[in-house]
Amino acid sequence: MAVKKLILFFIIFTQSLVVWPSVDSKCMNAANYRESLICKESEIVLREIKGQWVKTIHTKLGAVINSADIPDENDLIATFLDFDSWDEYALRDSGDLLIFRSSKKLETIRKNGKEILRHYAYFGTKAPAPLYRQWVRTVINYWKIPSNANVLLTYKFISDEGISYVEGEKVLIGSEGMKYYEGVISILNDPKSPDYIVFTEFWLVPTINILPEFAIPSIERGLVALVRGMFEL
Repeated sequence: MAVKKLILFFIIFTQSLVVWPSVDSKCMNAANYRESLICKESEIVLREIKGQWVKTIHTKLGAVINSADIPDENDLIATFLDFDSWDEYALRDSGDLLIFRSSKKLETIRKNGKEILRHYAYFGTKAPAPLYRQWVRTVINYWKIPSNANVLLTYKFISDEGISYVEGEKVLIGSEGMKYYEGVISILNDPKSPDYIVFTEFWLVPTINILPEFAIPSIERGLVALVRGMFEL
């Protein structure tokens, strides 16, 4: 069974789209952050997924981090990749905007010299009525990729569509609560200051039976709360 899961995952890995940070995003420039230290922008786009064009939530979010408090970019990405602490990050700022029932760092997979980090997450965000809360259970795979110019480091991520066995949890086939999730997390230097920008861009298809446009506010609020708690903004 473990061999089957690896085969399924690496088929997804090799066929997934190449994703790079959007260099034209306003969130790549700290001048657009004002006093909030957070920049976000979302839209609905048509994205080709498995040969079909699907209405997809496309979100870009960045956070300005004071470089005086951070040794280097590796310290920032280590904070992000500390999956065991995501429930704690959410509690710092979100109230009930984002609730984690479980957040675990799973065993790392190594293949062809690549290190794939794996995150099991079971969380709920506030959602429009009549749902009121949308629960998601998923395994996300992360691996480092070459970065664009002026970007210090980048990890790509994608939801695992295989069978996942997590100790203490029900067997998970693909994801529950979302159909598709793919993106990047990057660390870059702000071009006009010594500060860092943590920038993420992703494409998401939820399974809730409402128009994706109505899901955007709750997704953004939960993500902002997580990032604020993560980097103590």
